[in-house]
Amino acid sequence: MSIPKATFSTLIQDFKIKELFNELGWDNVTAKYPITVDGKLYSLTGIAQKKEFLILLCQPQDGDLPAGQAGAIPDAAARKKIDNAITKLHYEHLIIYVDGKKSRQHWELMIREQNKPVVCRPIDYYTGQQPELLFQKLEGLF
Repeated sequence: MSIPKATFSTLIQDFKIKELFNELGWDNVTAKYPITVDGKLYSLTGIAQKKEFLILLCQPQDGDLPAGQAGAIPDAAARKKIDNAITKLHYEHLIIYVDGKKSRQHWELMIREQNKPVVCRPIDYYTGQQPELLFQKLEGLF
């Protein structure tokens, strides 16, 4: 990864994910993907792309989830359905879910290899923690 660790940490801690990928030299993308899962609308935004690999950001709106869960990251079942819908449009992708309070990021990469089952590689980041683990895992991916 060709970004100083301090810059990476600041961008992650400030939830400036689009800016992070700009720093990494990824191409800018502005595509919108409204995905409906079980009657709830999730708004995904393409934020960066390298060749055919797309980075998407999902920031739930208050109306996306039942009362008491407004702004929460979708549960695993909903995330799987979101991923399935996006896969039909962009086979290679990473979806980054951010909660409404900007207290959590959930990075979800599905590894698709020929003749092998799909493997989910989730990485969670919570406000207040050092993004060291996220840095290490992304360093291996990109």
